[in-house]
Amino acid sequence: KALENARGSQRAMILGRLVTLDLAEGRFGKALEECRRGLELAEQAGELPGQCTFLSAQARLLELTGYPGEALKRLAEMSNRAVRADDLGWQRRALWQKGLVQVRMNSLSQAQRTADELKDFIGKGLNKRAIRFYDSLQGRIELGKKNYGQAIEYFRKALSEADAQSSGSFDAIDLEPLGTAYLLTDDLDNARKAFEAIGSLTSGRLSAGDIYALSFYRLGLIAEKLGDKAGARRNYEKFLELWKDADPSLPEPADARKRLAAL
Repeated sequence: KALENARGSQRAMILGRLVTLDLAEGRFGKALEECRRGLELAEQAGELPGQCTFLSAQARLLELTGYPGEALKRLAEMSNRAVRADDLGWQRRALWQKGLVQVRMNSLSQAQRTADELKDFIGKGLNKRAIRFYDSLQGRIELGKKNYGQAIEYFRKALSEADAQSSGSFDAIDLEPLGTAYLLTDDLDNARKAFEAIGSLTSGRLSAGDIYALSFYRLGLIAEKLGDKAGARRNYEKFLELWKDADPSLPEPADARKRLAAL
């Protein structure tokens, strides 16, 4: 309703918030459509940072839904517009996301080159705390190489370098692979702590509502492994409530329902 009554930049802002909400509810297809509409509005207004916002969100959604090649195209567009805007933050973000997509594609050598480029780019700037983007990406590269101990160290370093929680912070995005790395080393206690930390975030999870929701699914899996049926049931129910309207192609809700029924 607010979207219908809004105009110009207000419409783009509302669409951005809807994208965030749809991510949290697992409605990736709808979020992609809202990104497309938001990008059109930002282009009509000539707002380059706004265009970067929607291109970044589009790229992440395309990565999540299995279209990494399309995600890389959006990130190339985003990088070009960030350069035109002389916006170092968006240029850095484009490089970081490019590396994340390359890791998902298992193109680890390409991801390493991107990480090295990102480290050099950050080193030339004034914001030295931005090195967390490099550590975040390097952690995923080490995870892809099955160097779990090194991955854990990089993720912990990235989290220690974070600024106070803000709507643009990536705490959840780094806690999720940290928890995964602990799971892969059978360190269930630390894995549980990492995923529980995602649930305790406030503004630090706004840009990754899908990771917030999925943390409950992962906590259910961990509780099952620990023999905690009540904890598993509680987390699966929380997850299914959050993703009750999720895209039917997503596998986690069906698996959670199956596991819940068996408890």
